[in-house]
Amino acid sequence: MKGYDTYRIEIEPLSSFLTPFHSDTIFGHMVWALSDLYGKDEADSVVRRAIAGRPDFIFSNAFQRGHLPKINNMNPETMMSEIVEMAMQNEPNRKKATVEVMKLFKSEKKKNTISVDEFDSLRQKSARLYYYSKISQKDEDDSGQPFYKEIFTPKNSVNRLDGSTVFPEEKSGLYGITETYYCHPLTIYVRISHDYSFDKLSNALRHIEATGFGKKKSSGKGVFRITEIKRTSIFDKEIDGANAYILLSNYVPAENDYEEVFYSKIETKRGKVSGGYIYRDNIFKKPVTYYVPGTIFLSPDPGELKGRCLENISDIDEVVQFMTGFTVEVKI
Repeated sequence: MKGYDTYRIEIEPLSSFLTPFHSDTIFGHMVWALSDLYGKDEADSVVRRAIAGRPDFIFSNAFQRGHLPKINNMNPETMMSEIVEMAMQNEPNRKKATVEVMKLFKSEKKKNTISVDEFDSLRQKSARLYYYSKISQKDEDDSGQPFYKEIFTPKNSVNRLDGSTVFPEEKSGLYGITETYYCHPLTIYVRISHDYSFDKLSNALRHIEATGFGKKKSSGKGVFRITEIKRTSIFDKEIDGANAYILLSNYVPAENDYEEVFYSKIETKRGKVSGGYIYRDNIFKKPVTYYVPGTIFLSPDPGELKGRCLENISDIDEVVQFMTGFTVEVKI
């Protein structure tokens, strides 16, 4: 993307997490970190440029190291006979070749992510060639472990007056939290404007590393270590004939961002304000429905900046939700 450099941030989780590493949440943490380190004026200027459509930095969501969202740019069933013909180069028996192809399709359908190399290959070459290259390969995982595990823990709210868990008006003091334990190191990508200081961004990330990420960070949750921040050119390659873009972040489109949604994944959340706003009467933001990583949009200009920063999502006027997309151009 013109005007930006891309960096890869490698993270080692050191505790459980109650807040996922989503792009908009990371942006919010960055704004508060910049405010702590460089003052409110610095944070306000970052927000103003984001609202104006000229963000200083754009984060992706976090992914398992070495993996990216699967590019669903094909319907395997429509090319079954062609893939079978390709498979018969290795297995002359049509029936056995068909069985192998069907097993492959079933395996691929379950995947939400693919390797970085597969991602780079799929965004620029035929899906048929991708499937053919997978026919004789064994599907491998880094360790056989899932990306993460979730554990639900029941809790009690304690009445501070008498030490009991019984509350007036028959309100229950029971509740629960869901903790996420990552089984692998994480990778986050960030695009930094040529007009913004890399040192400021790096220092803000280190500040978040030192103070923790998300809910209950004061209780030992959200602890991680940054092992590397390194320039990468993985997404810089221009794709001949690119006519679409895929998301690596949460995203709300701006007007005229795309022509058609080719493949969509949508979620809704109602976030909370943080930092100095947590003592306000209403800490909840309005619900936001957004596209998530893996969504593909057809567009005549897939390499341009996409998305927007949402305003008026809280009773607090200055609160925003950063939904500019970390996009990568692909060929459909």
